[in-house]
Amino acid sequence: MDAMVPGDEAVAQLVQQHQAEEGHEDGGRAQGIVPDEHEEARHVEEQDVDAHFDAEGAADGEGLVHGSWRVLGAGPEGGPYTPELGKRGRPLQRTRRGVLGRRTLAAMSPSRLSTSLDPKRPRVMRVDLGALGAGQASAVEVGEWHATDPLADRVGCWGGPAAALVWFQDPGHRETSFALAVGPAVARGVPTAARAVVMAHAPLAGCVREGQVGSDLARRLARVTDLLLIEGVAPGSGAVLVLGEQGARLENLPDLEGLDPEATQRALVKHLGPCASLRVGPAGEAGLPLANLAAGSDPPSYVGRGGLGASFAARGLKALAVTAQEVEPVRDDRWAALQKDSPRLAARAEGASLELFESLAARSALGARGGSERVSVEEARAFGEQARERVERRHGCRGCPTPCGWVMDDPGAEGEGVNARFNALHPLGQNLGIDGVEGAGELLSCCNRLGLDAKEAGGCLALWARDKPHLWGESLALEELLEQMVRGEEPAAQLGQGADALGRSLGLADDGLHSRGQGMGSESNLAVHLGACVGVRGREPMRTFPFLVGAGFGRAGLEALVAPLPLPLGAENPALPVGKGRLVWWHENLVLALDLSGFCSFAAAGMLADRVVDLDGLARELEGAEGESPGERWLGRGAVLAELWRRLGGEDGQRVSEGPSGALAAPGMWDEYHALRGVGLTPEDPLGDHILERALGQLGTPGGEEALVDESSFGGLTARGRVRLRASGALAEALGTEPSLELNLPTRVRAVVAQAARRWPEAAPLLRRGEAVLPSVHSGGRQLGPDDLVRDGDELDLILVVSGG
Repeated sequence: MDAMVPGDEAVAQLVQQHQAEEGHEDGGRAQGIVPDEHEEARHVEEQDVDAHFDAEGAADGEGLVHGSWRVLGAGPEGGPYTPELGKRGRPLQRTRRGVLGRRTLAAMSPSRLSTSLDPKRPRVMRVDLGALGAGQASAVEVGEWHATDPLADRVGCWGGPAAALVWFQDPGHRETSFALAVGPAVARGVPTAARAVVMAHAPLAGCVREGQVGSDLARRLARVTDLLLIEGVAPGSGAVLVLGEQGARLENLPDLEGLDPEATQRALVKHLGPCASLRVGPAGEAGLPLANLAAGSDPPSYVGRGGLGASFAARGLKALAVTAQEVEPVRDDRWAALQKDSPRLAARAEGASLELFESLAARSALGARGGSERVSVEEARAFGEQARERVERRHGCRGCPTPCGWVMDDPGAEGEGVNARFNALHPLGQNLGIDGVEGAGELLSCCNRLGLDAKEAGGCLALWARDKPHLWGESLALEELLEQMVRGEEPAAQLGQGADALGRSLGLADDGLHSRGQGMGSESNLAVHLGACVGVRGREPMRTFPFLVGAGFGRAGLEALVAPLPLPLGAENPALPVGKGRLVWWHENLVLALDLSGFCSFAAAGMLADRVVDLDGLARELEGAEGESPGERWLGRGAVLAELWRRLGGEDGQRVSEGPSGALAAPGMWDEYHALRGVGLTPEDPLGDHILERALGQLGTPGGEEALVDESSFGGLTARGRVRLRASGALAEALGTEPSLELNLPTRVRAVVAQAARRWPEAAPLLRRGEAVLPSVHSGGRQLGPDDLVRDGDELDLILVVSGG
């Protein structure tokens, strides 16, 4: 990379020198990137986040908290110029090959200070794209995290993602900033910590949303900064923000326009050399709210989360490229051995996320044809098996000992294969009446090529097909609709507004969620149902819940997991409401803290559920935390972050607070979650350092009057009977073909699992750990606890899987 020279005059000299080398002069500015007087971005001086803490929670937070963060002031009027979200009607272009057009230097600016930074504070890089395009040396500001309010300052010091969350508390930043951050575990090189956090105002959500992407992006970014704040709008076409260890620059590469994400990455590597990138496809360039972001390659990792691709493209960028070297993962054989020792992670590595087909079907929560039908366990298993047959290799985060990604072949397409992930295959498969994996894979390849979020695209297509039944199962016709949508052709362009808005326009206002094919029927695990309804970041970050707190591994296992939280009798029963609010509260705090670190939350869920590590051990490994009870401090951080997310637009819980109904209104559900969420922030403990102590005071000691669990005896009257078992992946292979057991019935689930472990010794490590039952057990669409009764003729689905994908 060219040498960095600070100062306005030096930058002007570099620009003039480059223009002379390229054979053109235009008054000291780079050709093709100078905005006219109406388009020039206005530079805004840096505003410190001025957060204030007070004790007006009852009024300010509608009773959710006793203490609250309150942002003072929305910043100056005006601010960076923000255009409409893209230009519809841009012609859809297929992948092109060839050398990129002339390289245009927009500006170069140093990304390091001459003075050393405090290692306890996140590094922050703030880039004004408009100023950078205009050649202003002040366009890039680099330093360490500071906020004028002491509490906001301390929260931001938890890491880049926490600093980004505090930054967005200022309303003036919410629609003018795009943030990319890495957590402390990434910067430290912890194995399996390779997640970058993307945070911005998402058009489909109508509020700030965040998502995590894998690949080498996070570890390369960690060489440069912990938090990147992108503001303003890049002028010109094909704009690429390039970050290296020595500086930042903006390049104008028009030949990138119209390229799909994989072709864009190949072109960037050819142009810049080895690099990681975050980029949009044609859908992002067209400004569609369904646009996603791609990171990495072989194959790419995608994130949509409400239209983050559209938010990125609104900054005028086609791509962000990071050329810095990766932070090398630290070799930690002990930590890797712990991950390998988790049966759930081992099963996930063997079966990727494809077992989720069977898991959701077993819970009667997997829909077909836009949610109008249900997928049976047999149909789900057949679809998953088809996907497995097309898998050509595994794929995972660098350094992960249990890689969870599978890559399917993509015949006839110029690409690097298709990620065989449940969350992408199902919305485009059975959800659209496509029973075969080939058709779903073709639609997924189309979404990847266009840069569309697969789940949202599947939801839109399902709604569109409601009164056009000839479209069900027709992958080619559905693919053509997506291409017409990106080109802006009517009537397909109506799909581009997203599933919720499309449902309202079609008179199907309540079908936006079901159109994605999930959330079908009545969730038998009430804690899972509550978590999906009240999560402050929406449903997606709560995906680990069914396989961690909701795993059904019995009272002893649950008590050990959430200790020292007291569990009333019956809390371990997934069908009873008692104690579910505290389980959801505990899990949400945990996942927020995990995502802050950059470590894979699914890997952590597997390790905790299988008890190969406890919460204190996890916190020490990921944060380097010292002292007593680091796990409690971690949960406290999660509680603080939950409150900050709620203030950014955690509408789900607020909607419930207006009047919970149905199962949510049962004692132990919303009321308990609501009360515990209120102990997150107080003037005496504003950062949640003693969160569990105060939660214990709120909950009290469980008494016998809460014993709602059915402990009725079956009177010792038993007879020989038979129970059929169904499983998939590694567990299915160990159990063999059509496994069944003959034993005295009725009996408890734990007794059935114990006998299965004796009958098939090779399956024993996947069935039991000590006395704990490892798989979640379902029968007839209902999740069973270890002490539930099994009767003659029952068929048990054994689901040993960690969510994700």
